[in-house]
Amino acid sequence: MTIATYQMLTYRKSKQEPFVHMDLFNKRDWGLIVYDEVHLLPAPVFRVTADIQATRRLGLTATLVREDGREEDVFSLVGPKRYEMPWKELEQDGWIASVECVELRVGMSEGDMEQYRAAGEREKMKLASMNPAKLGVVEKLMEAHASDPILIIGQYLEQLHHIAEATGAPIITGEMPLNKRETLYDGFRKGISAC
Repeated sequence: MTIATYQMLTYRKSKQEPFVHMDLFNKRDWGLIVYDEVHLLPAPVFRVTADIQATRRLGLTATLVREDGREEDVFSLVGPKRYEMPWKELEQDGWIASVECVELRVGMSEGDMEQYRAAGEREKMKLASMNPAKLGVVEKLMEAHASDPILIIGQYLEQLHHIAEATGAPIITGEMPLNKRETLYDGFRKGISAC
């Protein structure tokens, strides 16, 4: 058995160079490849992992949703959908935690808004995601839910480091040693505050 991440398989020193590890995986035929978070597969850089030869492929995901609308590409890369279970059913049966989703829109300062208006589409996403005004909202939410376990998930490490510094919460990244990460996860499961 071999376990790899999309990021490891598609690692390269620069965009002009070949993928460092793909040759190792392309040298043999695999019996079964399991793609976890298969909705990521249509992304241009991860799509190359679908070229690895295998007798069978299995894709797993909790949410077959993509911002670019390319969900159907998953089926051409892995194969047809064989099974689907509504998440509400999983929640009801106790397999996943109960979820309440709330959208909070956080305004930007006029200076940040000017920069946003002048930016290209890709940069707009980053500027909106890293909006400095979000820190105040995070702090208020942490205060309102002080007796609850809290997990903050983000996309940009720079922003997460800033939030961790401001709140005293630990930040978990791929650079953190596994034993430290497991200690934090175990504390989270047991309700032990890490900050």
